[in-house]
Amino acid sequence: MILFPAVAFDANEWFVLISALFVILYALWLPNRFPLFVTGFILLFNIFLGVSVDFTIGVKPLDLYDVNDSPRFEYMDLAIYFISYPPVAYIALHYYDRHKPRGWTLVLFVLGWAALTTGLEWMADKAGTFQYNRWRLEWSFIVYIAVYAINIALLATIRRLLRIPVPGAGKG
Repeated sequence: MILFPAVAFDANEWFVLISALFVILYALWLPNRFPLFVTGFILLFNIFLGVSVDFTIGVKPLDLYDVNDSPRFEYMDLAIYFISYPPVAYIALHYYDRHKPRGWTLVLFVLGWAALTTGLEWMADKAGTFQYNRWRLEWSFIVYIAVYAINIALLATIRRLLRIPVPGAGKG
C-alpha cells in the first residue's frame, strides 16, 4: 500500500489533528477502567473496524465516499484510523462501563453516542474531511449504532472470557 501526502494541508487536515488531539487528551484524562490489555484490544479493534468499513464501502465497486482530499490513501487517513476513531469508542465504552445502562437506557445510550458521532462526522464533512459520492450522513447514524453495539458486546465478551470483574457489580 502506498501512502500519499495530502493534496493540500488545509481545513480537513487541521480538523483531523485538532479533533484527534482533543479526543486523545480527553481519553487520557479519564480514570482507567480497564486493564491495559483490554484498552489496547478496544483501540486495535476500532482501528480494524474503521479501516475495514472504509475499505469496503469507500472504494470501488461501491465507492460511496472518499476520506480527505482524494480517493488515494493519504497520511492523514492513517491519523483518522489510528488516532481519531479509536479514542471515541474507548470514551463511549468508559461511560458504558461506568454507568452500566440496561434496557431502554442502553438503547438511549447507544442512540446518543451514535448521534454524537454523527454530529462529529457532520463537522468533519463541513471541514472537508469526507467527500460523499453516493453516501448520506443519515446512513452513518445507522453504522454508528452498529459500531457501538458491537463494541459493547465485545467488552462483555472480553470480560466473560478473561473473567475480568465488572467494577461496581454487586453493589446496591
